[in-house]
Amino acid sequence: MSNIVYFVASTLDGYIADSDGSLEWLTSIEGAPEDITSSFISTVGVQVMGSRTYEWLLENENILSHPEKWSQFFGEMKTVVFSSRALPVPEMADIAFVHGSPSELVDEITTRAGDENIWLVGGGQLASQFLAANLIDRLEITYAPVVLGSGVKLFGDLSDFVRVDIRETLPSGNFIHVKCDVSLTS
Repeated sequence: MSNIVYFVASTLDGYIADSDGSLEWLTSIEGAPEDITSSFISTVGVQVMGSRTYEWLLENENILSHPEKWSQFFGEMKTVVFSSRALPVPEMADIAFVHGSPSELVDEITTRAGDENIWLVGGGQLASQFLAANLIDRLEITYAPVVLGSGVKLFGDLSDFVRVDIRETLPSGNFIHVKCDVSLTS
């Protein structure tokens, strides 16, 4: 059975990108926990992201000019992008664009994942929509030893708190990876 997992890196103060959308704060730190990431990705059947995250990937990695980079990063992984606009697709990428709420589209996404996990890549606004709809089963957040003070938040605005149960913490060099089960709210 598929689990929806928000697997993401964050600063200690809860940002996934700086105010300019850059991840330099993350990529400049030595010793990223690649083993944790690789282990997780091996369980994934489909990745889900918002249009801003998708466009960031295309632009910052110059993927449209070098479509081979998509498969270097994601292999043959299926991708679902939430977007109300038509967006370009790199050659050989298995990407479906959807428009609607996560609760309206969760069955379609789950079907694409098969028995494997669903990786909610981000961003924070989309993660909040999934969380508010009680669709996230697990949070896996890798905290980097950085404080930004502003930027793109780990989660967008929520109308109510969400209870999580910490299942495991894994130190990895300067990073700490936290696995949490999400408790359903009524």
